[in-house]
Amino acid sequence: MAVFSTPFDIALDIALLLLLTYLSPFALVRKPTPAATAPAAAADAAIALITVLSRLSIYPPMCYGFSVLSLARIAKLYNQLSFCYNCSMDKKSAVLAIGILGDLYPDAKCGLDFGSVYELAVATMLSAQCTDKRVNITTKELFSQAKTPGEMLRLGESRLKEIIRPCGLSNSKAKNIIAMSSLVLQRHEGKVPDTFSELTALPGIGPKTANVILSNAFGQDAIAVDTHVQRVSNRLGLSNSPTPEGTEKRLNEIIPKSKWSISHHLLIAHGRNVCTARNPKCGECGLNSICEAAD
Repeated sequence: MAVFSTPFDIALDIALLLLLTYLSPFALVRKPTPAATAPAAAADAAIALITVLSRLSIYPPMCYGFSVLSLARIAKLYNQLSFCYNCSMDKKSAVLAIGILGDLYPDAKCGLDFGSVYELAVATMLSAQCTDKRVNITTKELFSQAKTPGEMLRLGESRLKEIIRPCGLSNSKAKNIIAMSSLVLQRHEGKVPDTFSELTALPGIGPKTANVILSNAFGQDAIAVDTHVQRVSNRLGLSNSPTPEGTEKRLNEIIPKSKWSISHHLLIAHGRNVCTARNPKCGECGLNSICEAAD
């Protein structure tokens, strides 16, 4: 039998909903927060608290057939869906921001060294949780011994693992590179495919890696969202999503398609040089006047 709430409980319902709305980055009445994960954490905490109180009968679990727990879950769902109703930058502002970054970093380009599509695929797989500088040092040795799928298979997983150990996660990376190389030979006659669906069907190649390959090796318009792009986009107000998928979707919407690829490089350059994860150099930033998170 449902337990209906008193006016006091209804008021508590409304207060909690307003609190979650305020914390949510998708609230229409509030600017986005720099820490995009905070709303998800707040929703998790609310869910846990309300569940405990309900089980202790301290707070009636139902309010006219609609529970506060449901409200918290809905708030979290909105967060996960990565809707971005209130990102401060529209298309015009986004074009302005990318233009300023273009002036600041006229030589922005892919930071990985490669001589073929296959080499770029391998280097990008190695770059997960590793710096481009370290990857380039490692691939210089690796590609001197194996620069094609066939040569990589002959090199073998054990030897590959030894060479790429400085890049971290060598076990999983070696396994995926060997598996990817095998499938490229079996399904694509030794050539890395040039479509998103075919690339992401290969072991170890997710959306980010696929977009890096499409953009830098095949000249296709694509925005790959790595940690730098994710951080800088959310700080600037270009996006307000806690997920790379949500950020990519938003960037694709507000940045002209012809600027997608260069935007990726520009955002990375800015993230490395000025908008760093810790202690960003806001005083030196050329985007200070339009940045959402500027001091």
